[in-house]
Amino acid sequence: MNKTCAIICEYNPMHTGHIYQIEQTKKILGENTLILGLMSGNFSERSEPCVLNKLDRTQIALNCGLDLILNFPTAFCTQNAEVFSLCAVKILNDLKVEYLSFGMETPNLDALNLLCDFLIFNENSFKNRLKQLLKSGKSYNFCINLIVNENLSKFPSELQKDIKQILTRPNNILALEYLKAIKLTKSKIKPIIIKREDNYNSNTLATFTSSSSIRNNINNFDQIKKYLPTNCEQYFNKYSVNLKIYENLIMFNLKTAKLKELKQIYGISEGLENRIKNLAKNYVNFNEFFTTLKTKRYKNSRLNSIFLNSLLNIQNSLVLKLYKNQHIYVKVLGMKKNANLKKLNTKHLIFRKKDVKNIKNNAFNQKIMEIENKSNALYNIITGTNTLSETDYYTKLILV
Repeated sequence: MNKTCAIICEYNPMHTGHIYQIEQTKKILGENTLILGLMSGNFSERSEPCVLNKLDRTQIALNCGLDLILNFPTAFCTQNAEVFSLCAVKILNDLKVEYLSFGMETPNLDALNLLCDFLIFNENSFKNRLKQLLKSGKSYNFCINLIVNENLSKFPSELQKDIKQILTRPNNILALEYLKAIKLTKSKIKPIIIKREDNYNSNTLATFTSSSSIRNNINNFDQIKKYLPTNCEQYFNKYSVNLKIYENLIMFNLKTAKLKELKQIYGISEGLENRIKNLAKNYVNFNEFFTTLKTKRYKNSRLNSIFLNSLLNIQNSLVLKLYKNQHIYVKVLGMKKNANLKKLNTKHLIFRKKDVKNIKNNAFNQKIMEIENKSNALYNIITGTNTLSETDYYTKLILV
């Protein structure tokens, strides 16, 4: 019987490296494997607007080998790696997906497993030490690296080099969070690791280039098109993201938000709401405000997340519910007409209008849907289009 495998993705934008991952996954599991993409909506994990909207990215992904595309809820796909990974794995567990394919710069599953177990089974002492280091103003990633290096002698000597390297590369760190989520949820999902080839995370264009390098050269389509799927220029010609409008909306929101409202936003802690409000009063220019707000503790990625969370009203209480036994209803963005979904548990998928009734009395999923609608409205404004429906879960899926 055919296997089922998921790829957690952004495709911001999709490129030759992503196509390579799909091809390699099918080579390992078989050509008839059903591959689904759990794809971020209109905003990335960095909490930045994606270069293409989720419907265009769905169309491209379906044309490039994926069979089913699900909307990774914006409420969770724009958060830190732990929240991002936990939400993704919980969704895949509900679907009863058998495999999860992901890329790593250091594809050593033994080292990954041991590092994962260290972080899980030493949770109390690890968290105490982490809290102590964070108070000194160090970044989260720096602190994790330091704690593992302090305990490096506990790991087999032949794995120590790879264990250290896992904590220094972005896709390795995300892979670690995937495996942690799999273990913590007692999931039956088996990992499929694809080695990241060439300069996959470089900011310069290369054979297998990174999404960031393509975004950095987005205004020179002739230069980047060889790294993109064929026939996708039509999507890039439709619209562009106006970051100035986005920044102005952030400033308006922060200036007008009440202190008690800011305090409830996910990512805000330790009185940061006071600093944000005090500085927002004194600035109109976003870049000046942002530069002043940044500290060693509160860096770009965390602040970007807080800004988007505030715009969409993503609160602490919602994210904390993710850690409880909550089922997440997920919108199907698109699928192949011949996709065989028999091995998936589709109970919590929204294919059509009538499926929305399943969340009518579910406050948790109602809030997730509300945030998705706001995300679409926000993306429409900053791209100057009206492409995305602001009643998101009621829209028809894309069939290819």
